[in-house]
Amino acid sequence: MELALAARATERLRLGPAVTNPVTRHPAVTAAAVATLQVESEGRAVVVFGRGDSAVLQLGIPRLPPPSSSGA
Repeated sequence: MELALAARATERLRLGPAVTNPVTRHPAVTAAAVATLQVESEGRAVVVFGRGDSAVLQLGIPRLPPPSSSGA
């Protein structure tokens, strides 16, 4: 709600919902939130993804190894 209000009150400010964690927040929820903000702000929405290690560890989910670059 606050970001939508900021979008209406400004013309150049880029707006984003802070860093989101793709492990603990479903991608559809993130996509819907950013799409709505993108419309409300006339294209000024930004999204940033974080690794989310601390949240994953708090939930007791084992940490995955980094992806390999073998091209397989």
